[in-house]
Amino acid sequence: MINFNCDYLEGVHPNIIKKISETNMVQQQGYGFDDYTIEAKKMIKPLVEGDIWFIHGSTAINKLITKTALKPFESIIASSKAHINTLETGAIEDAGHKIETIRDEDGLLNAKDIEDFIIKKENDPSKFHKPKPKMVYITNASETGTIYTKKRLTEISEVCKKHGLFLFMDGARLPYAISASNNDLTLKELTSLVDATYIGATKCGAMFGEALIINNDYLKEDFRYNIKCSGMLFAKTRFMGIQFTELFRDNLIFKLAKKANDQADRIRRRLVEKGYNLTSASTSNLIFVDIPVEKFLELREAFNMWVMSYDDKICNVRISTSWSTNDAYVNELIDNL
Repeated sequence: MINFNCDYLEGVHPNIIKKISETNMVQQQGYGFDDYTIEAKKMIKPLVEGDIWFIHGSTAINKLITKTALKPFESIIASSKAHINTLETGAIEDAGHKIETIRDEDGLLNAKDIEDFIIKKENDPSKFHKPKPKMVYITNASETGTIYTKKRLTEISEVCKKHGLFLFMDGARLPYAISASNNDLTLKELTSLVDATYIGATKCGAMFGEALIINNDYLKEDFRYNIKCSGMLFAKTRFMGIQFTELFRDNLIFKLAKKANDQADRIRRRLVEKGYNLTSASTSNLIFVDIPVEKFLELREAFNMWVMSYDDKICNVRISTSWSTNDAYVNELIDNL
């Protein structure tokens, strides 16, 4: 069975395993004061705007930033497809906050819809009886594999500043977005336009871990206390430090992401050639496609894909490549489409 259902089924890039093994018996301080974490931050710092923190996972960061940024009566604006709204087991609600959904365009929010929603809220005579929107949550690459352009992100950033909203970007697949063929944002430009985001490594070669970037003084204040209070301060941060040191050595993480995107492009081209209907304009490592049920049942004998929806005629599936998807796997799928 060949798996194309998500991008974290393989283990860890060999460079990381090698470095962990080589340094295993070296004594180091904990809680982020080890040499490897300090080195990783030094490597990432010139590429971003903001402070850098290493947290073990994406849902943890989403909840942590929410708790740090929002007062009890404040809410989050997001797409109905947003990960925090669909696949995080009510983590945001558990933190005490409501998610208010607005329409998206193939997974992406736009500035006008955000502003229209805020103005309607501000003009509501009963607004004091309802949550007050204070954060905009976006995802890059989005849940449908699409990415934010410089123009779209700049417009959203300007609306957020105008109305006093935090702008938080989920970056679980950010390396894939940065490495996409149509991306026109540098990491530095992107981080300058948001209050917080993260460089997801769990889905791009790491064992675990995300590099959280905070570009807002209010959020930065006493953030180490917030991490510890939330149970997210690792004692052995050396392991995240080592992983990010290796992943940012010679831009390895973005090379791995580009490889995954390139493999996805090969599959996309074949799907189009064979007449399949792509249901997203994804340019990252995620592909969304309608497959006739009979053909899907045939493919399912050899390939795992994530079923998004289905009826008696069509299955809509997500095909995901990863940092380690090899040519043989892609060739096998292409030959059987």
